[in-house]
Formats: sequence, structure tokens, C-alpha cells
Amino acid sequence: METKQVLHMNPGQSETSYARNSTVQGIIDKEKLDSFYIPIYTPLENEVNEIIEEEGSFKINKMLMRHPFHGIDDSLVSPKMIALALRAVFESTIVLHFGPSEEIMDEFTRILERNFSSKSGWRAVLDAEYPVVLLSLSLTRVI
Repeated sequence: METKQVLHMNPGQSETSYARNSTVQGIIDKEKLDSFYIPIYTPLENEVNEIIEEEGSFKINKMLMRHPFHGIDDSLVSPKMIALALRAVFESTIVLHFGPSEEIMDEFTRILERNFSSKSGWRAVLDAEYPVVLLSLSLTRVI
């Protein structure tokens, strides 16, 4: 099985790293940040089928994949909209690791919005070779 893309947080390497971002210093414990890792795996549709079938616990009744911004005029998509969508996706994982903090989540959203505000930031999300998609599955447990 081929992985098309794996992304992870890499503190210390980017513009949003702990060392370069004084706004998160003191809010987030450096050791917790260094141990934080979110692997993002973007399988192709046939890979999802293969993984579920090989595991054997479920039968796929129906699978729908949809680009979250399909059919929306590009002029309506903004860096803030994408940042808030990513906050919704990752907030529970971040809170589980760092603890509940509106300050941390607000800073996460501000950093994302700033990054997507760059010249090609949000366009890269929309135009990616393997774009972000929403995956909905209807499964039946095999007994």
C-alpha cells in the first residue's frame, strides 16, 4: 500500500515553531509541544476499501468522498474559513494533549490563518494534487 502524503508537526523547524513564536512561549509547555505529533495520512479511495476489507471486522455499505469546498465560489473561501475548519478537526486532539485552553486554540487558529494568508497558502489547499476530502462511510460490523 502506498502513502501519498504524511504531514506532522515539527516544532523548531517552521515559522510557527515554539522557538520562533513568542506568543506560545509560556502558554504551552515546551516538552509537551516537542512530544506532540499528529500524523495525517491521506489514502486514496481504493486504499480505504483495501484497509477495511483486509482488517475484516466491517463490510462497506456505502462510501462517499467529497471535497469540502466543491461547488463553493473561490471568492467565498478565506484563510479564516480554512483555519476554523482545521480548528474544528484538530481541537479535541490538541485539548487532549495540552489540556483545555481557549488561549491555545485561539493562537492555533491565528497561526493557521496567518499561514493561509500567504500568497499561495489557501490556494495550495484547494489546488493540491491530493486535496483534503471529507470521507463518510456506512459500515456493517461483521460477526
